[in-house]
Amino acid sequence: MRRFLASAAVAAWLASPFALATESWTQDKSLSLGVTQPISSDGWGIPGWTMLGVSQILRDRVIMTPPAPGSQRSAIWSDHKNPYNEWSVEISFRATGEERSGGSFHFWYTAGGVGYAGTDSVYTARPWDGLAILVDKYGAYGGSVRGFLNDGRTDYSIHHNVASLAFGHCDFNYRNLGAPSLLRITHTYQGLKVETDGKTCFETKDVRLPSGSYFGLSAASADSPDSFELFSLKTSTPEAAHQQIVDHQDKPQEVYGHGGSDPHKATQETINNQKREGNQEFKGKLPHETAYEEFKVEEDKPASSYKTQEDQFTDLHNRLTALTHHLAQIQSQIGSVYDGVDSALNRMDDFRNEARHKWVPRDQVDRMEGRLSTVENILRDLEKTLNNKDYSKHFDSIHTALRDQHSNLLFAVPDSVAHAIKTNQGFWGRWGGWLQFMAVVACAGGYVTYKRRKSAGTKKYL
Repeated sequence: MRRFLASAAVAAWLASPFALATESWTQDKSLSLGVTQPISSDGWGIPGWTMLGVSQILRDRVIMTPPAPGSQRSAIWSDHKNPYNEWSVEISFRATGEERSGGSFHFWYTAGGVGYAGTDSVYTARPWDGLAILVDKYGAYGGSVRGFLNDGRTDYSIHHNVASLAFGHCDFNYRNLGAPSLLRITHTYQGLKVETDGKTCFETKDVRLPSGSYFGLSAASADSPDSFELFSLKTSTPEAAHQQIVDHQDKPQEVYGHGGSDPHKATQETINNQKREGNQEFKGKLPHETAYEEFKVEEDKPASSYKTQEDQFTDLHNRLTALTHHLAQIQSQIGSVYDGVDSALNRMDDFRNEARHKWVPRDQVDRMEGRLSTVENILRDLEKTLNNKDYSKHFDSIHTALRDQHSNLLFAVPDSVAHAIKTNQGFWGRWGGWLQFMAVVACAGGYVTYKRRKSAGTKKYL
């Protein structure tokens, strides 16, 4: 039944004019991944894309966050800018995890690319310029899709309520479905449209995104993690006549954001590209998993042993080559250490963001401490009072009062009754006491007679 409903939804979507328009678009393989398999020829990198974090490349998918351990981050960013004004990106991914586990999956279209967003989430990203589509467990229906825009002037990492900045959202049940889920983002001159599994999530005519930005995907897992798997990212466009991608790829990239260029970040991206190319020499192993070759210094020889300039140049070339190789290995190792430090900083940012929402005001804590101190002092004074004072005099006075009351009941009350009888005049004053006495005696005698007859009667036993 569920398969039939999904097929009907897809058929209805294909029948819409919007779908008919995008079906005729041409796919740009330079801005797509997962179109052909295997995704990577060496299992280490994907041509045209920069990978950050803990991503693991398999034959037909990329595991962006593993099932364990938790609190992991990864990202995949295009190395090339998007030259199109109208484009559509279809993402096939899958999320699995326990009932209470969590994580987030992001689609980015930003001016700065990897240099500005990296592996950050919307909640921890510093000012960025562009579009972000967030898929997470926000909401009460198992998941949601939300859209965010930024012009580079809003710092989401310190905002008190990031959820209020979303310009569109919808519910999206994407976890533990078994089959991959589809997320499509389409930008045309008519606006922006976001679809999930062939159904319209939200659309707006008020969003216009410029060309020349970078596509990216990022994923983050919680302490109890969701595992996100990426199967494909397909970019298509109606601007098939634009065939200057090769020339664009050969040009040095500029990493920029809102407000102009940033040479430092461009230099850093160049270093990252060099590091990635150097890592391919390790054949899938991380730098710290590769045994370093011992730098063996050749035995020094006197200058007279080099008879010709060719021998001198050969010796100098060999020494410089060996030194360059070892410096490259050291640089790769430093890069891995930098990645570890960056991952630790990202975790600290997450912890800080979580603690910001759970933070209790200091004045409230001070008031609670003052009240607890007051209660503690009262209990301490009560304990001292009970241990130090002698209550024997109080008990003696209570005993004396009870004894006096008992004596009054035994002696004073009968005397008062007798005196009252003697002082009263008339028949009831003289004989009232005797009549009461005789009534009491009659009642006592009747009770005794009843008890004797009852004890002498026949008893029945069950």
